Amino acid sequence: MTALSIRMHLGTMLSSEELHVLALAEKIGPLAAYQQLIEENNTLILSAKLKIGRQIVAERTAIHTALVHRWAKEQHERIGYDQPFAVVALGGTGRGEMTPCSDTDFAFLFDDALEGNDLLIELQRQVVHRRAFDKDYGFQCEALPFSLDEVPDLAGTSLNSFLDMRPVYDPFDLATAFRKRIRASFDPFQHFLLVCESWNEQWEKATKECERLDRFDIKNEGLRLFLAGIWTLAGPEFLHSDDIYQSLEDDRDLRAYEFLLRIRAFVHLQRVGKKQGHAAPGSHAEDVLLFEDFVSLGNLLGDQASEQARFEFGNTVRSRLLSAR
Repeated sequence: MTALSIRMHLGTMLSSEELHVLALAEKIGPLAAYQQLIEENNTLILSAKLKIGRQIVAERTAIHTALVHRWAKEQHERIGYDQPFAVVALGGTGRGEMTPCSDTDFAFLFDDALEGNDLLIELQRQVVHRRAFDKDYGFQCEALPFSLDEVPDLAGTSLNSFLDMRPVYDPFDLATAFRKRIRASFDPFQHFLLVCESWNEQWEKATKECERLDRFDIKNEGLRLFLAGIWTLAGPEFLHSDDIYQSLEDDRDLRAYEFLLRIRAFVHLQRVGKKQGHAAPGSHAEDVLLFEDFVSLGNLLGDQASEQARFEFGNTVRSRLLSAR
């Protein structure tokens, strides 16, 4: 998340963006707040500002995490469940890096058995079976349940997604217990091998095609090349990626990464509501830029600009995109 003021709220650290979302939801209702704030974020994405990648993704993520916080608090208090429970964000949601077509990656954490758990049954009824959450809040809350006793069984991509775990609603500080248990039970070398395997199979070859304009998977051939390094540094102590971001002595790679996030947000927004092709698990068809996408980057300047101005601005954006890659 951003470095803006953060305050404690019911055992969870909430950013100023999230507090703003909660205040608006209290005033006009969660669904109306979601719709208004997403529209405002879309307007920001369509602006000509280029150095706002982190702002875009932080604000868009906060809309989702704050509303999930609100819902989880309501359900927890209504059911009266008295055992440790938390909702956390994982992966890109946990890093605060959501764009318009991103997954909403959440998890329900319990220090209790999952089978026959009344709170879990009710939560899953609302988000999976009856989709009541979608109707009330405007988006899907994709969340799997995890018990503290199951932590030693985490492996592969599931384990890696917990690297960027961030509490969303956590009155018992259960996320800290999960991270401590993971650190005590996981094999750092196996995690390193997982990152290496992905690098060798997919990401490394993208480094040799960084000047292509006919096809560019901005996630797998751009963002994840940077994250491979971040995850490698974070793995030994199982740190959140943001801890590594803050420790970088030279921030140029991070700035380039955030510029890719800014372009990803623009490209995703063009894809919303349009049918895309199928992609491999963990990938998004919406992330694939083709030649026409590179040509369209001048549209960030807006329809009010002349064709010549859009052309020149597009050249500037394309140049920066190639440099960031």
